[in-house]
This record gives sequence, C-alpha cells and structure tokens, in this order.
Amino acid sequence: MLSLKNVDTTLKSVFDDTRVQMLDSVYELSDDKNFYKLVFSIHSLDVEVDDDVDTIIAHTKLIFRTNIDKTKLIEDAFWYLKDINCVYVKVEFDDEERLSEELQRIINEVNFGDDLKNISEFISEAPSSSINDFLSQNDMDDFSVTNVTYDPKVKMSPCEETTFDFDIDLNNGENKIKLSIKKEDEFKFYYYVEDNIEELSSENIEQMPQLIGDHLMFIYDKLIS
Repeated sequence: MLSLKNVDTTLKSVFDDTRVQMLDSVYELSDDKNFYKLVFSIHSLDVEVDDDVDTIIAHTKLIFRTNIDKTKLIEDAFWYLKDINCVYVKVEFDDEERLSEELQRIINEVNFGDDLKNISEFISEAPSSSINDFLSQNDMDDFSVTNVTYDPKVKMSPCEETTFDFDIDLNNGENKIKLSIKKEDEFKFYYYVEDNIEELSSENIEQMPQLIGDHLMFIYDKLIS
C-alpha cells in the first residue's frame, strides 16, 4: 500500500501544470472507526487538454482510505466525485505511476457526469459573453453582463450540500448579483440582489447561458429597474 507521502507527491505532480482556484483536504473517521477517509476537495481545476483546448472542471473530490495512524493507504484505490449529488466512482491502481495515470486520464478526458460538465463548460466558455449573446437575441438592451466569476463560498462541504456560487456584475458593476446553484429534486437558483433573494428552478441545466440570461431579465425587471 502506498504511503501518504507517496500519494501527496503524486497529486502534486499531476496538478503541477494546472491551476486550481481552491484546494482543501480533511480526514474523516469512518463510521466503524477502523480507518480514515482522506478527502481532497478541488474547485475550478484549469486543465490544458491539448495545445488548442483548455477546459475547467468546476468541482470534484478525491477520497483515499488510510490507516488510523494516517501514514499509509489501506486500499490501493480512490473514489472521485463524477457528478453532482454524490455520484462517486471507484478507481483502482497498483503503484504511484498507475495512480498518476488514472488521475490524468480522468482529468484530460473530462470524465465527469452531464450536470458537472454543463456547469464546467459554462465557466470555461466566456459566460458573460454567452449570456450577453442571449440577451441581444432577445432584444434586451436595458442591461448587459459585465462579468461572471465562479466564486466557491465553501472549500469543503458534504457532497449533498454542495452549491455552485457565482458573482455577476451588470452594467460595469452598477448592479451586483450573487448566484448560488444547488441540485435538489430539480436545480434551484438562488439570486441575491442587495437584501432580496429570488429563488428560481429548472429541471435541467443543459443551456446555462440561456437559462441564466432568462433569469436575469426577470430579476432585472422585478428587483432592479
């Protein structure tokens, strides 16, 4: 079994050529108290897929099982968060080299579920411009989106409580909106405008720029104009 020092070295090597907005780790004692789970929480992982394509993985987690002394793994495997709301996949490996290969495969192939991919693609593909294109197509010229920033509020949280948080500036920062997206039975969008909170929902998030653009038009008319 790999030592935790080997695991740490491998992770640093894999993530050396990438840019992570937020990374945190924590030990969680198992329910039977026989081992610890070493959990790495990663937000906004910027990955160079090839010379012409970059992508951002909004969020994932890596979980390793360690001995009680926190010195080595008790199983040559890790679990990674493949999609929102606790969809985990187990990945086995033989040694450090194989661990590195498996991590790189998951990242470079963007091997994640549809919901997480949709949010990641929204972040990656100039979100403010994409929303403004939608607004223009709908003849909305009362406001424009100046900036959209992915801004996770919490480094580490239970997967069922994870939210995807954004700061949105309208009209060169004249109006500021905070958005928090959470998946329940359907997707909940919580828009914070000064002291107001507007809750909207959607069954899917396949077209994020259009969906948020439509929400912003409604919110602008109701709370800002």
